[in-house]
Amino acid sequence: PFVRAVLRQHGCGSLLDYGCGKGIQYQGTPMDGASLVDYWGVPITRYDPALPEYAAEPTGTYALTLVAHVPGCLPCSDLPAVLARLHRLTNKVIYIAEKIAPTRKTVIDREGIPENWQPQDWMDALSATRGRANIILAVRVDEPTGRYMRHYLLHSSEERWRPLIWNHQGGFS
Repeated sequence: PFVRAVLRQHGCGSLLDYGCGKGIQYQGTPMDGASLVDYWGVPITRYDPALPEYAAEPTGTYALTLVAHVPGCLPCSDLPAVLARLHRLTNKVIYIAEKIAPTRKTVIDREGIPENWQPQDWMDALSATRGRANIILAVRVDEPTGRYMRHYLLHSSEERWRPLIWNHQGGFS
């Protein structure tokens, strides 16, 4: 529901799934009997350089670029270059979803990636490179009281991150 809310609230008509993986999330009808393509209601371009079927370089720009669990697989030193590329591909919102907790699977060597990063560490790293797109950082945090999704916004014209609150009408305020 979070991605659909961002698509609607920002008037996004296209989506780039940057680091889409095998695309398992697009199979079946996981969203109340609808596929993600139907549920989100916009054309989706899939990109993942590690998989030949999705390795074609994205062209043009996209209203929303979805980056799910990609930064956590990159060395910290690569984040500024990747984020600069995301800004070139995106004209409205970069939505970054990352788990702030130890991972169960290892995709690549996690050299330079602290296992105990907190949301503020991600915000500092992502703030280093600015562009025309707003950035929404969605982090799943495992705490003693439970598992939570926290959302933060860095507007392209602002210097500070602000928390986004999920409201009961299915959007952010």
